[in-house]
Amino acid sequence: MSARRPPALRPGSRIRIVAPAGAVSRARLEESFLSLKSLGFVVSLGDHLWQRQGYLAGSDAMRAHDLEMALTDDAIDGVFLARGGWGTMRSLALVDVQRVAGSRPKVVLGYSDITALHAFLERLGWVTFHGPMAEADWQTFNGQEALRILQGGSGLIGSSALEHLCQGSQPSAEVCAPFVGGNLSVVCSLLKTPFEIAVADRVLYLEEVNEPPYRIDRMMTQLRLAGILNRARAVVFGEATNCRADPELEDYSAKDVVVQQCQAAGVDLFWGLAAGHGPVKWTLPLSWPLTIENGWVRLEEPSVI
Repeated sequence: MSARRPPALRPGSRIRIVAPAGAVSRARLEESFLSLKSLGFVVSLGDHLWQRQGYLAGSDAMRAHDLEMALTDDAIDGVFLARGGWGTMRSLALVDVQRVAGSRPKVVLGYSDITALHAFLERLGWVTFHGPMAEADWQTFNGQEALRILQGGSGLIGSSALEHLCQGSQPSAEVCAPFVGGNLSVVCSLLKTPFEIAVADRVLYLEEVNEPPYRIDRMMTQLRLAGILNRARAVVFGEATNCRADPELEDYSAKDVVVQQCQAAGVDLFWGLAAGHGPVKWTLPLSWPLTIENGWVRLEEPSVI
């Protein structure tokens, strides 16, 4: 299915904030709400945004309702996800796929547990955006860079070249392919579900947070044995944030195990794109071609229309 770009955000664009996963911090989100309004956007909130059920932002039905309404309302131009945590897959199980498929694409922005939503919409051909949550400070770099991409910007993504840590069976000086993926744990959780990420001839982007190297090894092994790694055009592992080894194994890092699994799969591996759980978050268009040349990632053509 060919990629369907959403319309660019502009002053006056209508943004809906919804929470398909974890419970929301009212203070942080209200500050972001006012910040987005000050930039000229018309911002509305999902009906159940402030609900809480355990660690989730309301019941599965409530979260699915808000998400489906945002994705299918053609008066909405952008859907900003409040936060990650856990619960997006539970919400998606109740969303009407055919209704969403019949709606016009919208800017969809988020990361972490929102990886599941990106995968869901990738199956429908939408271009989406791995970037800050709605709780971001839109006046600082992360927010401003996201808005640059969402308003039609192009050019370099990242402030330094990626490390090319291993070469695949067909090495090339340049890779140009759509990026898919997101959080490693969620990508693994999507295997053998209706939302499993399609990686053939695409660059698999991964990042992780707060997982020790042995667990990253386990997840990367799962992706390799499931045939995911060797089908990808290349792997870009952005960041392994706070993924520290046991003090007795300090010489064994997350990077070590990722390299081992990509070598075993015979796939190109690039490392070091700050688009994950670290303090700096570049916004990464998904399902739209990006070029990797000499380690630099570039968006050649705007990912919105």
